[in-house]
Amino acid sequence: FGSAHAGTGIQRNLGIKKQIFYGVKEGGYAVINGDIPKQYLKDFIGAAASLNLTIRMYSMTDQSLDCYLKDKHIMKNGTEVTLVLNGKEISFMLKTDSDGQIQNAMGALLAIECLGLKSENYANKFNSYESFERILRPKEQVINDKTVTLIDDTHNSSIEATINGIKHFTSKKDFYTGKSLLVLG
Repeated sequence: FGSAHAGTGIQRNLGIKKQIFYGVKEGGYAVINGDIPKQYLKDFIGAAASLNLTIRMYSMTDQSLDCYLKDKHIMKNGTEVTLVLNGKEISFMLKTDSDGQIQNAMGALLAIECLGLKSENYANKFNSYESFERILRPKEQVINDKTVTLIDDTHNSSIEATINGIKHFTSKKDFYTGKSLLVLG
Protein backbone atom coordinates (compact mmCIF):
# COMPACT_ATOMS: atom_id res chain seq x y z
CA PHE A 1 0.00 0.00 0.00
CA GLY A 2 1.40 3.30 -1.05
CA SER A 3 0.87 6.90 -0.17
CA ALA A 4 -2.60 6.95 -1.78
CA HIS A 5 -3.85 5.03 1.27
CA ALA A 6 -2.21 7.23 3.89
CA GLY A 7 -4.50 10.27 3.61
CA THR A 8 -7.66 8.54 4.78
CA GLY A 9 -6.14 5.61 6.65
CA ILE A 10 -5.33 2.06 5.65
CA GLN A 11 -8.10 0.52 7.79
CA ARG A 12 -10.83 2.67 6.19
CA ASN A 13 -9.49 1.96 2.70
CA LEU A 14 -9.35 -1.79 3.34
CA GLY A 15 -12.89 -1.75 4.71
CA ILE A 16 -14.14 -0.16 1.50
CA LYS A 17 -12.15 -2.51 -0.74
CA LYS A 18 -13.54 -5.58 1.03
CA GLN A 19 -17.01 -4.48 -0.14
CA ILE A 20 -15.94 -5.40 -3.68
CA PHE A 21 -16.56 -9.04 -2.79
CA TYR A 22 -20.30 -8.34 -2.43
CA GLY A 23 -20.40 -7.72 -6.18
CA VAL A 24 -19.26 -11.27 -6.93
CA LYS A 25 -21.93 -13.94 -7.34
CA GLU A 26 -21.94 -16.71 -4.74
CA GLY A 27 -19.58 -19.47 -5.81
CA GLY A 28 -17.45 -17.00 -7.74
CA TYR A 29 -13.78 -16.29 -7.28
CA ALA A 30 -11.72 -13.86 -5.24
CA VAL A 31 -8.21 -13.34 -6.64
CA ILE A 32 -6.13 -11.79 -3.86
CA ASN A 33 -2.59 -10.46 -3.66
CA GLY A 34 -0.87 -12.56 -1.00
CA ASP A 35 1.73 -9.83 -0.47
CA ILE A 36 -0.77 -7.61 1.34
CA PRO A 37 0.58 -7.20 4.90
CA LYS A 38 -0.60 -10.20 6.97
CA GLN A 39 -2.53 -8.10 9.50
CA TYR A 40 -4.77 -6.88 6.63
CA LEU A 41 -4.70 -9.99 4.44
CA LYS A 42 -6.62 -12.06 6.98
CA ASP A 43 -9.54 -9.60 6.72
CA PHE A 44 -9.69 -9.97 2.93
CA ILE A 45 -9.55 -13.76 3.15
CA GLY A 46 -12.20 -13.77 5.86
CA ALA A 47 -14.53 -11.51 3.84
CA ALA A 48 -14.19 -13.67 0.72
CA ALA A 49 -14.64 -16.92 2.67
CA SER A 50 -17.75 -15.59 4.43
CA LEU A 51 -19.36 -15.11 0.99
CA ASN A 52 -18.44 -18.66 -0.17
CA LEU A 53 -16.00 -17.39 -2.78
CA THR A 54 -13.19 -19.59 -4.04
CA ILE A 55 -10.00 -17.85 -2.97
CA ARG A 56 -7.02 -17.82 -5.34
CA MET A 57 -3.83 -16.03 -4.33
CA TYR A 58 -0.60 -14.79 -5.87
CA SER A 59 2.68 -13.47 -4.48
CA MET A 60 6.07 -12.12 -5.41
CA THR A 61 7.67 -14.37 -2.75
CA ASP A 62 5.31 -16.95 -1.19
CA GLN A 63 5.79 -20.19 -3.10
CA SER A 64 2.92 -21.90 -1.26
CA LEU A 65 0.28 -19.86 -3.13
CA ASP A 66 -1.50 -20.53 -6.44
CA CYS A 67 0.86 -18.24 -8.35
CA TYR A 68 4.29 -16.88 -7.46
CA LEU A 69 7.23 -15.16 -9.11
CA LYS A 70 10.04 -17.54 -9.96
CA ASP A 71 12.32 -15.07 -11.75
CA LYS A 72 12.45 -11.67 -13.37
CA HIS A 73 15.12 -10.43 -15.73
CA ILE A 74 15.11 -6.66 -16.26
CA MET A 75 16.23 -5.58 -19.72
CA LYS A 76 16.47 -2.25 -21.50
CA ASN A 77 13.06 -2.49 -23.16
CA GLY A 78 11.10 -4.60 -20.72
CA THR A 79 11.23 -7.41 -18.21
CA GLU A 80 11.21 -11.15 -18.79
CA VAL A 81 9.03 -12.72 -16.11
CA THR A 82 8.77 -16.37 -15.11
CA LEU A 83 5.90 -17.40 -12.85
CA VAL A 84 4.71 -20.66 -11.43
CA LEU A 85 0.91 -20.84 -11.68
CA ASN A 86 -0.86 -23.96 -10.44
CA GLY A 87 2.41 -25.85 -10.79
CA LYS A 88 3.02 -24.71 -14.41
CA GLU A 89 5.94 -22.47 -15.34
CA ILE A 90 4.88 -19.56 -17.53
CA SER A 91 7.28 -17.02 -19.05
CA PHE A 92 6.41 -13.76 -20.79
CA MET A 93 7.62 -10.21 -21.41
CA LEU A 94 6.32 -7.03 -19.79
CA LYS A 95 6.99 -3.56 -21.18
CA THR A 96 7.89 -2.30 -17.69
CA ASP A 97 9.97 -3.61 -14.80
CA SER A 98 7.56 -2.59 -12.05
CA ASP A 99 6.78 -5.15 -9.37
CA GLY A 100 3.25 -3.74 -9.40
CA GLN A 101 2.90 -4.66 -13.07
CA ILE A 102 4.18 -8.15 -12.31
CA GLN A 103 1.60 -8.49 -9.53
CA ASN A 104 -1.11 -7.23 -11.89
CA ALA A 105 -0.04 -9.83 -14.46
CA MET A 106 -0.19 -12.61 -11.85
CA GLY A 107 -3.69 -11.52 -10.82
CA ALA A 108 -4.82 -11.38 -14.45
CA LEU A 109 -3.44 -14.84 -15.23
CA LEU A 110 -5.13 -16.32 -12.17
CA ALA A 111 -8.39 -14.66 -13.26
CA ILE A 112 -8.02 -16.24 -16.70
CA GLU A 113 -7.63 -19.65 -15.05
CA CYS A 114 -10.77 -18.95 -12.95
CA LEU A 115 -12.65 -18.48 -16.20
CA GLY A 116 -11.63 -21.99 -17.25
CA LEU A 117 -9.03 -20.85 -19.77
CA LYS A 118 -5.35 -21.76 -19.99
CA SER A 119 -3.31 -18.78 -18.84
CA GLU A 120 -0.25 -19.87 -20.81
CA ASN A 121 -2.23 -19.18 -23.99
CA TYR A 122 -2.63 -15.52 -23.00
CA ALA A 123 0.58 -14.61 -21.15
CA ASN A 124 2.32 -13.41 -24.32
CA LYS A 125 -0.33 -10.66 -24.66
CA PHE A 126 1.32 -8.63 -21.88
CA ASN A 127 4.12 -7.56 -24.21
CA SER A 128 1.61 -5.68 -26.36
CA TYR A 129 -0.60 -4.47 -23.48
CA GLU A 130 -2.25 -1.08 -23.91
CA SER A 131 -4.25 0.52 -21.12
CA PHE A 132 -7.87 1.37 -21.79
CA GLU A 133 -8.33 4.85 -23.16
CA ARG A 134 -10.72 5.76 -20.36
CA ILE A 135 -11.13 4.35 -16.85
CA LEU A 136 -14.39 2.42 -16.18
CA ARG A 137 -15.25 2.30 -19.87
CA PRO A 138 -16.36 -1.25 -20.72
CA LYS A 139 -14.32 -3.02 -23.38
CA GLU A 140 -15.55 -6.17 -25.05
CA GLN A 141 -13.13 -8.93 -26.00
CA VAL A 142 -13.89 -12.22 -27.75
CA ILE A 143 -12.09 -15.17 -26.19
CA ASN A 144 -12.78 -18.68 -27.49
CA ASP A 145 -15.98 -17.50 -29.20
CA LYS A 146 -17.28 -15.99 -25.94
CA THR A 147 -17.72 -12.26 -25.46
CA VAL A 148 -16.15 -11.00 -22.23
CA THR A 149 -16.74 -7.47 -20.94
CA LEU A 150 -13.79 -5.95 -19.10
CA ILE A 151 -13.98 -2.88 -16.90
CA ASP A 152 -10.67 -1.26 -16.00
CA ASP A 153 -10.72 0.07 -12.45
CA THR A 154 -6.99 0.59 -11.96
CA HIS A 155 -7.57 4.06 -10.56
CA ASN A 156 -9.18 2.73 -7.36
CA SER A 157 -6.43 3.43 -4.81
CA SER A 158 -8.27 6.36 -3.21
CA ILE A 159 -11.39 5.85 -1.09
CA GLU A 160 -13.59 7.90 -3.39
CA ALA A 161 -12.40 6.11 -6.52
CA THR A 162 -12.82 2.72 -4.84
CA ILE A 163 -16.40 3.54 -3.84
CA ASN A 164 -17.08 4.72 -7.40
CA GLY A 165 -15.63 1.50 -8.86
CA ILE A 166 -17.66 -0.72 -6.51
CA LYS A 167 -20.88 1.14 -7.29
CA HIS A 168 -20.16 0.94 -11.02
CA PHE A 169 -19.50 -2.81 -10.89
CA THR A 170 -22.58 -3.48 -8.76
CA SER A 171 -24.80 -1.40 -11.04
CA LYS A 172 -23.70 -3.37 -14.12
CA LYS A 173 -23.67 -6.97 -12.86
CA ASP A 174 -27.37 -7.63 -13.54
CA PHE A 175 -26.84 -6.93 -17.24
CA TYR A 176 -24.49 -9.88 -17.65
CA THR A 177 -24.72 -13.64 -17.39
CA GLY A 178 -21.98 -16.10 -16.53
CA LYS A 179 -19.16 -15.63 -14.09
CA SER A 180 -18.33 -12.34 -12.39
CA LEU A 181 -14.69 -11.91 -11.54
CA LEU A 182 -12.84 -9.18 -9.68
CA VAL A 183 -9.08 -9.00 -9.23
CA LEU A 184 -8.07 -7.20 -6.05
CA GLY A 185 -4.44 -6.30 -5.46
